[in-house]
Amino acid sequence: MQPKNKPEQEDCRKYAWTRIVRTAVSGSLVTFILVGYAHGQEASEYQVKAAYLYNFAKSAQWPPQILQDGTAPLVIGIFGGDEDFVDILKD
Repeated sequence: MQPKNKPEQEDCRKYAWTRIVRTAVSGSLVTFILVGYAHGQEASEYQVKAAYLYNFAKSAQWPPQILQDGTAPLVIGIFGGDEDFVDILKD
C-alpha cells in the first residue's frame, strides 16, 4: 500500500477538524438548551441565536491573519437585525 500524498492528508485533516468543530458547536447548543430547560427558563429566539453564534465563533479555528492576537475582538455584523438581538449579542 502506498503512503498518502500530502493533498489527501490535508483533506483528511480538514475534514476531521470540520467534524470536530461541528460536534463541538452542536454539543454546546444542545447543552445550552438543556441547561435552560432544566432551570425552567425559556430562552428567546434571539438568545438561542446569540448563543449559537458565540459558540460557533469560539470553537472555530480562525486563520492567523483574521485574529492575530488571541484577545482581539470578533465583530459580528447583523444586517436588518432587531435591536433586542443586537443588545443580546453585546452582552
